[in-house]
Amino acid sequence: MSRDPRSQRDLRKYARATQIRLILGVLVILIVVGNGLIWVIFGSDAARMALLCMGVGLVPALLIIVSLGLIAWILRRARGD
Repeated sequence: MSRDPRSQRDLRKYARATQIRLILGVLVILIVVGNGLIWVIFGSDAARMALLCMGVGLVPALLIIVSLGLIAWILRRARGD
């Protein structure tokens, strides 16, 4: 019997894409809404400082994500995937 093509979806790929979209959505909301409110309430100098602080705050998270991705890549190559 042939299987239904819809039942052979790659759920890991779907979960990864969903997580990336959620993270990007949160970042956009944080930067646009958060920084927009800071700009409206406190002015453009405070908004620039908030962008700088957000950027500096994201550096550790990006380093962790890059290092975990590198570890996953090394493991995939070692297993032959």
